[in-house]
Amino acid sequence: DLASHGGWLAVPTEEDLNFRGFLAVSLDIQFTEPGVMPVAVGYGSWRRSGWFIQKFQEKWRFHLSGTDCDSEAKVPLNEWLHMDFIVENGQMRILQNGQTVAQTSVSAPLADWFGDLFLGQYSETQRPEYQFYGKIRNLKISSMRELK
Repeated sequence: DLASHGGWLAVPTEEDLNFRGFLAVSLDIQFTEPGVMPVAVGYGSWRRSGWFIQKFQEKWRFHLSGTDCDSEAKVPLNEWLHMDFIVENGQMRILQNGQTVAQTSVSAPLADWFGDLFLGQYSETQRPEYQFYGKIRNLKISSMRELK
């Protein structure tokens, strides 16, 4: 409930959470205010490196380096959602309550993020327009390196 009052958390990461052939971010989330373009989980910089999950123009955006995977339906307020954001086999997917709501091919070169993991705020610059208002629970991030 950290972000329901406008707060955010920067988590120093010892693990590399960059995409290495597979990435899955799973969480339960509830937006209590629409916000401008709130970032729920941030581990990167737009069109440059890493990844982040945001509500952009009232819809989901899952960003990886230079690729945006955007949903069509609006994100509801005051409703708990189980979300999965997955990258594998060159495809990015967003699942809301088990249903695919967006999918796209990774179309840009990948670049690593070297910074903290942010909950409730954008990773690169912390500003009011990126503030998340709501609740996040059961966050799980899984990544693995490609086998060669």
